[in-house]
Amino acid sequence: MSRVDLPVGTAVRLQAMYQSKGVLGFGRKLSEAVSYALLVPQTSDVLLATMNWSAMEHSDQLSQEFDALMSALRFVPLDAEGNPIAEGNPMPEHWKDESAAPP
Repeated sequence: MSRVDLPVGTAVRLQAMYQSKGVLGFGRKLSEAVSYALLVPQTSDVLLATMNWSAMEHSDQLSQEFDALMSALRFVPLDAEGNPIAEGNPMPEHWKDESAAPP
């Protein structure tokens, strides 16, 4: 587990391998997963993004691709009608009260 600075804030990143039972409980299947958890700005919500795979021969490439994807993550504030609020526009007053933050 590590802390990672993303453009949208600090995230917790977890990468782990795990074994699960195969079909009908026979055999074992090895898988790997990378998860990011971060707070959504102006809310009390947490975003959890997870990618998992069983193609272990591609683990390095898949984890790098997921890291790159998360580095490109952006939160886009929306108005009451669901339209993006243009950059540079001030935050709506009702968003400043955390209890009224958007869902």
